[in-house]
Amino acid sequence: MSDLTLTNFAGSVRTSIAGAPRRGYVALVAIWTRRSRSRRHLKHLDAHLLRDIGVTEWNAQREAERPFWD
Repeated sequence: MSDLTLTNFAGSVRTSIAGAPRRGYVALVAIWTRRSRSRRHLKHLDAHLLRDIGVTEWNAQREAERPFWD
């Protein structure tokens, strides 16, 4: 039986190709979607809101430009 390892920010998720890998893919796509949405929202926050959460404008811009898979 072959194994496929998907890695995300929480570590490795091991799923079997012969088994039910869809759950692994669905979880990975959900993580990517959440990251993309969060970064898109972060990109549009005003300077005073960024200060409220303790993030500089430079850091917010840098985070917003990262790809969803990273």
